[in-house]
Amino acid sequence: MTGRHGPLTESQRAFNQFLRGIRGIGERANTLVKTTSKAPRRVSLDPSRITRIAATALVLLQLEYGRTA
Repeated sequence: MTGRHGPLTESQRAFNQFLRGIRGIGERANTLVKTTSKAPRRVSLDPSRITRIAATALVLLQLEYGRTA
């Protein structure tokens, strides 16, 4: 695999793999929150408040579906 300036180092590849994993978890959580509740689609609040609301909704969804990630 090569980056803009040549081949990636082993640590760069490991970091990219880590980011892909985290992104996947976040996208799955976002999908669950948005498809389960209509409220997040119409929110026009401060981003930090939206984050707290989404985190709370995610915890509730995890409890409801018995999932942790």
